Amino acid sequence: PLHVVVIGAIGKVKGFDVLLGCAREARTRGLPLRFSVLGYSMYDRRLAEAGVSVTGRYLEAEGPARLAALKPHLVWLPSLWPETYSYTLSTALDAALPVFAFDLGAIARRLRESGADAQLMPIELQDDAAGVLERFIRFRSTCLASEAA
Repeated sequence: PLHVVVIGAIGKVKGFDVLLGCAREARTRGLPLRFSVLGYSMYDRRLAEAGVSVTGRYLEAEGPARLAALKPHLVWLPSLWPETYSYTLSTALDAALPVFAFDLGAIARRLRESGADAQLMPIELQDDAAGVLERFIRFRSTCLASEAA
């Protein structure tokens, strides 16, 4: 399965409902996706019930090593408000991982500036779990094809 990691303290504006909806939909449909949160959320138990692994709180200095230990295929930053910077994006970029995010605020601006904006999604997908999952599945197909080559 494609391992999708969300980094941070995930509340409503950081995309909790979007993550929960996607995890539930992926599980219901039996999609080859696995979700983890490097950090915690407003309702860890609800995420766990949907099949999301939650690592718990960590010190910022531990972030890179803990992210590497999870061995994700990509990082997803499902924030629904226009961040002004995003340290979690820095962690993902430093790890040279593909980043999926909504086309919004500083995350989108920084991804464009770094040339890593191929996985930006329209904010309208925040209410469309199937649309988000389709992008992950398409990315998975691309990853598998390049690994086989």
